[in-house]
Amino acid sequence: VQAYLMKDGSYYSSQQDYQTKQFVEEFKDRDPRMSQTLAYPGWTLVNTMTYAPGAGIYVQSLNKNFSGYHQIKGFINNKDENYYLSVDYPVIRYAEVLLIYAEARAELGKLTQQDLDQSVNLIRSRAGMPQLILNPVADPVMQAAFPDISPVLLEIRRERRVELAFEGFRFDDLMRWKAGKLLEKEPEGLYFPALGKYDLTGDGVPDIYLIPSSQSIPAEENKESNSLGVKLVYYKTGTIDDENATVYLTEGTKGNILTIKDMGTFVEPQYYYRPVPKHQMDLNPKLGPQLFGWK
Repeated sequence: VQAYLMKDGSYYSSQQDYQTKQFVEEFKDRDPRMSQTLAYPGWTLVNTMTYAPGAGIYVQSLNKNFSGYHQIKGFINNKDENYYLSVDYPVIRYAEVLLIYAEARAELGKLTQQDLDQSVNLIRSRAGMPQLILNPVADPVMQAAFPDISPVLLEIRRERRVELAFEGFRFDDLMRWKAGKLLEKEPEGLYFPALGKYDLTGDGVPDIYLIPSSQSIPAEENKESNSLGVKLVYYKTGTIDDENATVYLTEGTKGNILTIKDMGTFVEPQYYYRPVPKHQMDLNPKLGPQLFGWK
């Protein structure tokens, strides 16, 4: 979410208190592709045959498995129930070709403004975003993730992440950039500064109620309703080790949503490679021994 730029091309990390912005604030004045990829405050669900009951303004569902950010990219939000059809699968698309070209030129140290205008900036123009210049100021957040990388290459990497989001490229990108250690970072979801009622649709009316895990969720008839007459959805919050919690927050009663307790360790260089399959080793023992710690 923080990878998406502001719509004027500035970094999201340049916004005051960007790390503690609430859901209804995060989508304001952002790269249009963000709201084309993730369900935003006020997004209307038309297709009622899916995971969310009923049509209308969509309220994010929270639980132990969801960060609170719900993907809509690729989702057919159509009220017509007969939308199933066969389509060609895009093995490669033009935007990817342009990004490959820009990245290759940058890695070779031969990137020019003309190269950017013929690649990344074609994508940005289509998305309604400002042009990328050859010598941008480095985003400190991106620089921390990818040290010793030029600012313009950082922006090309950002563009890949944003443009190709949820299309199956991210893992392979991290592997070839030798950035596997980023996979150890626990993903964080929506931020809540405290317990209480929260608006998730952007209309100023609360939709959910966060309570401590020590409390019980009231019976349906005893749940509080908002000014629209809609029952609030209750969630019990706690740390990721709290068995009574229905939503995990980084600090138990406040913070970002957590969904995974331990991301594990990315072992370098071993995990950048794959072991030779056992059946191949059986067919040809000369292929052994395994390298990089594989057994």
